[in-house]
Amino acid sequence: MTTSRIARAAALTAAAAATALALPAAAGAHGSVYETTARIVPSPAPSPITAGDLTTQKRYVFTNHGYTAVFRETNGLTSGGVINFAVLPSAYRNQASKTANFKEAWYVEGGTGIQAHATCQGVAALSSYENIGAWQGADPFYAYIPFQKNAAGFEDDPSSWIALVKTLTGVDLATVASPATACAGLGGTYTPADDFNNPPTTANPLAPWTTLSSSTIAEQVEAATDPLNDKIAEQDTEISGLEGDVTGLKAKVAELEAAKAASDKALAEAQASAKALADKAAAAEAASSAASAQLKAASIPLGLAVSAESFSVAQLKAGVSVKLTGPAGEKAHARLLVSTATRRALGLPLRTLASATTTLGADGTTTVTLKSSAKALAKLTASTKVTVDVSAGGRTISTTATLTK
Repeated sequence: MTTSRIARAAALTAAAAATALALPAAAGAHGSVYETTARIVPSPAPSPITAGDLTTQKRYVFTNHGYTAVFRETNGLTSGGVINFAVLPSAYRNQASKTANFKEAWYVEGGTGIQAHATCQGVAALSSYENIGAWQGADPFYAYIPFQKNAAGFEDDPSSWIALVKTLTGVDLATVASPATACAGLGGTYTPADDFNNPPTTANPLAPWTTLSSSTIAEQVEAATDPLNDKIAEQDTEISGLEGDVTGLKAKVAELEAAKAASDKALAEAQASAKALADKAAAAEAASSAASAQLKAASIPLGLAVSAESFSVAQLKAGVSVKLTGPAGEKAHARLLVSTATRRALGLPLRTLASATTTLGADGTTTVTLKSSAKALAKLTASTKVTVDVSAGGRTISTTATLTK
């Protein structure tokens, strides 16, 4: 419930409470009866009046459907009246163990001496508990069937018993000239209702609500509540407009959220593309760096220098130094070779007599030692030309020397 509707509900509750103070409430409460004993002066009254002259009379305070009135015991019937639910607690009267005719007990146990309506006593059809309950619905408030055409003023509806009486007896209370004569014609005794203690007067025409009809009450309630209803209608119109605004704002929010989602997606895709481009750029830069390194390496010439232009077999066995120059950090492979003809003449398995692998230093130079096994050199019978070559970065450089016996 919105705040404005809560406020309206509170206002309506307050208005209803104010109306209840001014008019009898049409609440669905069960009737309650409270008895007391009053003392009255006999008629004719003696003079002087003494306490011994006073007589007693029962008085009843009867409340039903929010209507309250005080009755005096005047019709002589002290039982079979309205039902006092104050002595019939709901947990007791609504027990599941009660028989189908359990409400008959209500008439006896809760019956009082108040007859708020005139009755026709002594007629079997009008005394049947089943018929008494027939005009009252689920909860009987009266232990009798009224025998009059007007309401007693406790939000009772004459149409509910007039039709029943006509069906049971043939008497139409709505049109009969004399209910007392009609009752006598049925073999019964007409008994008027107990008197109100405060009958209507010129000064107090509404007491005790008997002249306040349902239509009058409705008019009074309508007069009291119409301004509030008009205000509620205005607020409902205002709320409808606000609800329309809220609907529009919600649609706008949904539109903005969809746009944000699309923007987030586009941003994510752009970031992914940017990363892919950055990766490609890094790879290209790395390739470029490698190519530059290769070009730089290719621009630095290889060089080698043998420690001597001629060396003996014994020196080769000990190791001959070869100085290499070229690109810093590049790997180099050095060999000492004989010619193919010499390999065949000496019966050597390979042309290579010695080899070594090294890496050029940071200054682009290194020294490698070439050694040969005694087995390979044992077949050498005379001095022979040998070749020393070095391979690095796809390039090869060589020089010649003489190997002596």
